[in-house]
Amino acid sequence: MDAGKAFEAQVRRVARAKWNLRPGEGESQYIGLQEFEIIAPTEDAIHLVMCTISESIKKIKEDTKKLTTARANLEVNELRPVTCWIITRNAPTADQISYGRQHRVRVEHFEEFQRTLINATEYFARRKEYRFGSARDPFQNDSDRIPDDEYIEPTFREHGRGNTFSLDKIGKLIEDGRVVVLLADFGYGKSLTVRELFFWLRNRYTNHQLPGKTPVAIPINLPEHGRQASHYTEILRQHARTIGYPDENHLVRVWNGGMAAVLLDGFDELPAVQLRDESPKSRADARREATKLIWDFVDSSRSRGGVLLSGRGQYFDSIDEMKKCCALKDDDLILEIEPFSDKQLHAFLQRKNISWSPPDWLPRNPLLISYLMARGLVEPVNDSSIIANPVEGWPYLLDKIYDRESNRTQRMFDGKQIGDLLQRLASRSRVRSGGGTLNPHDIYETYRDVFDESPIGNEYAVALLQRLPALTYAAKTKENLTTLEGHRTFVDSIMADALRGLDLVRFMTNPYDPFLPDRDSGIKDRTSRLGMPLSRFGCEIAAAASVRNKLMPSQLVAASERANSYHKDPLLATDISNRSHSDE
Repeated sequence: MDAGKAFEAQVRRVARAKWNLRPGEGESQYIGLQEFEIIAPTEDAIHLVMCTISESIKKIKEDTKKLTTARANLEVNELRPVTCWIITRNAPTADQISYGRQHRVRVEHFEEFQRTLINATEYFARRKEYRFGSARDPFQNDSDRIPDDEYIEPTFREHGRGNTFSLDKIGKLIEDGRVVVLLADFGYGKSLTVRELFFWLRNRYTNHQLPGKTPVAIPINLPEHGRQASHYTEILRQHARTIGYPDENHLVRVWNGGMAAVLLDGFDELPAVQLRDESPKSRADARREATKLIWDFVDSSRSRGGVLLSGRGQYFDSIDEMKKCCALKDDDLILEIEPFSDKQLHAFLQRKNISWSPPDWLPRNPLLISYLMARGLVEPVNDSSIIANPVEGWPYLLDKIYDRESNRTQRMFDGKQIGDLLQRLASRSRVRSGGGTLNPHDIYETYRDVFDESPIGNEYAVALLQRLPALTYAAKTKENLTTLEGHRTFVDSIMADALRGLDLVRFMTNPYDPFLPDRDSGIKDRTSRLGMPLSRFGCEIAAAASVRNKLMPSQLVAASERANSYHKDPLLATDISNRSHSDE
């Protein structure tokens, strides 16, 4: 398609939305011997539209003559007024506008023509001032006001294929109308990436690099709208009201007109409908119901514009389930954000004027490192630094994870409860072969042990369990990316060991609180129900936490006796003994 035809197609899409035309209307037609690019009949008027990429006054005069002749012919038989338009790709000159006005023809820049659908400049300004998903600034008490230059681009890798993509490439794909899914675990910068793509598309739009082609980027925080809306048009209207944009219908018109791209962030936080039971079908039905709006958006995008969908992948039981729930096709792009490389981490630290070599134990997770930087704990490693020793560093980072996740649930669950849940899940994962895989029953049963109630019937509990931090898909093998349906594993084995050590201290503090549920694993032919001993690092974590909690020797003796007598678990008793030796 040449430039003129491409521009004509863009004007036609705007005209159809602007005048609310029915399917099939707005096509080119002949009046007499002259073809007009767009003829748009409405109840009040007939609109004749010519489009031009030329900047010459001669072309304006030629098109004006054609329009005025056609108008005279139509007005003989029509009872409606006829309005004439010339839409220019580049801003018209004063002479061109004046010549058109003399002959009752509106010579209008495409941006002005499109502005009746949306005032993009005002929308961009208002959207920039509103928060982007879970993106927060640890340096400003987790404020959602984040410096514009905060972003360091990570590596985006295609799921299952290994191809890497830049942010620039992702932006161009969305601009071209593609559907892109962005998956990442806790703290890897999904919402910051959504914000950066908004900036990228906004700049392309306002700089007119591709006039009439670059869409208006509309970033939407899905959790803010999932409960109230039943159709994508309702989400767009609610979003306009939320950010204070004055005309909520503008966003609907610009999307329906094919002039927008939506960036949908936080699908993993969509409130789930109440479960009937814990069966795989019930869980799948709940997720399918919760994601109907995403399905609606993505399905409608095929004839409108690009879509970015972002969230934690473990919300679904498998990639295949995500595709079905979200109307994804095989050629839609699924990307995963990888941990920072050493080069990316160096650039991230330089942005804060910090020269530092992180210890090997520290995950290359931007959010966790930001928490350390915000507390001034990333000075060159020395004996007094909290992060010189992972035994001190991991409990601090885990506390930040618990608290942040509590904020994400609007404090429906406090940080301690979330910590207890993750710690008990880490201990329970020791039961399973390989020391890490958790099935759905493990997760729901552990919730009951912590909260003394079933998550069934509690949509907030279900949403929490579907997006727990530190957990990710459990693959069948390292070589096979196909997942075990509904199964999860800890994203970091050292983190899991730290959680297990802290859970051991919970038991030692109150040995009458069961270490693992009595109704559990079906493992009856083993001497120990735990399956694997606590690692040396887990024992060191437990030893340090025992000191912090000021556990008395008598408590350790009582816990060991309880492990042997009530639980009849020599491995648990050995863990307690090994923890004691770690003190020495």
